[in-house]
Amino acid sequence: MQLTNSSIAQLFTIPLADWTAINKRVGMVLFLQQIETTISQSLPGFSDLETACQLWVNSTYQSLIDGGAQLNAYAGNAVQNFTTLKTAVDKISGSTVPPEIQLLTTAALTQLQTDTSALAGVFATVSGQVANFMGVNQKIDAELLQYQQIVGPGWTAIATIAQAVDQASGLVNGAFQAINSDLTTALAEKIDVSMPFLESLSLELAIQTWQNIQTEISAFDSQIADQKAYWTQIPS
Repeated sequence: MQLTNSSIAQLFTIPLADWTAINKRVGMVLFLQQIETTISQSLPGFSDLETACQLWVNSTYQSLIDGGAQLNAYAGNAVQNFTTLKTAVDKISGSTVPPEIQLLTTAALTQLQTDTSALAGVFATVSGQVANFMGVNQKIDAELLQYQQIVGPGWTAIATIAQAVDQASGLVNGAFQAINSDLTTALAEKIDVSMPFLESLSLELAIQTWQNIQTEISAFDSQIADQKAYWTQIPS
């Protein structure tokens, strides 16, 4: 059974320089709104880009931050619950799992499934928003190869960054769906909480993975906080 996956934090390990490039792009588009009519004559896709950037400002960016906070709390709860379980399992002598540890195991797995299901829904939505934003930006960058003079030297292509972020977002979404599916399937039937089953959970590795996720989210939070400033900077 898959308890966790390091890929669920993939989106939050994107380099700060890439987030900066993305948010500078948003600022550039907001700045160019004043000449939207002129730009749209040569770049029909600019209106879609403007819409995507407004959604980024109004929803997507904050959804990423909120999703990170929820993921941090999710990992923290998992660390706590499964550390308690591991401590109890480590005290077992012999090959028989006591009834109270069987109940503790089922309770920990049930709670993890509940939390995973909720977060899977959150990241399915976030992933969709990110995919739309990045797709529109990749498209406009391809069109702008021949129209650089329209937007000026302040425009920096982010197509490669957009692709990397989109892929990371897809990995997060896919990992959550896979974990949720595993847990849901397993809990749909009565689990035989035997020693081999407990060993198969790889509790120590799972706990370490969740702790690493918390570390990565904390680093993301400290880096991303001031990015909104790029939305109002005058491009140079």
